Amino acid sequence: MRTIVARPLWVATSIAVTIALASGLLHGWLDGRWLDKPNLQAIGEKLKDLPNEFGEWSLIEKQELPESAAYMLQCYGYSLQVYQNRKTGRRVNVAVLFGPRGPIAVHTPEVCYSGKGVTASGKTKQVKINSDSQEHTIWRAGFKSKVDLKPELEAFYAWSDGGNWKAAQYPRIWLTSRLYKIQLACRPTPDGEVPDAVLFLQQFLPALQPLLVKS
Repeated sequence: MRTIVARPLWVATSIAVTIALASGLLHGWLDGRWLDKPNLQAIGEKLKDLPNEFGEWSLIEKQELPESAAYMLQCYGYSLQVYQNRKTGRRVNVAVLFGPRGPIAVHTPEVCYSGKGVTASGKTKQVKINSDSQEHTIWRAGFKSKVDLKPELEAFYAWSDGGNWKAAQYPRIWLTSRLYKIQLACRPTPDGEVPDAVLFLQQFLPALQPLLVKS
């Protein structure tokens, strides 16, 4: 009688242990725990080599990623800069991040900006970028002030495994252990005009692409 009772308990315990181990392995795979991080950090350092000038754009400010954000994203490397168009004077803030797929995939502008006095306006849309004979897709999201509901800024973002940039629906399940992410912020675009971020990306992506390493 004892054997009959113990067997289901042993089976249940074995299943629980197996699930726990599988969960740990899956989480480690998603956050890049099993990777050669020194090598990945060297790859991430390449993002520091972005040019100060390209096309009509010039670098006017380099910024540091806050420690809390760097810890949350587990970045191997990043570039956080502000560029200005020499003809129009308009500015674009651009961040390029490189890290484990899990953290890099989930922190979108809709999440990041939610506590900064703005709220999403309208649906996030997909935009095509043709640059240097390559086609990329990128998400475009608008944000308005929570106070007066006026347009406040636009954000553009996409992911890459070292190849073309993609406005992925589910980047967390991308078949690679690491990802690049690009995120831009600029002032709202008047109706009928091409967004500053699109004009920027057409010239920026050819300068960025040689610094990426395909996974």
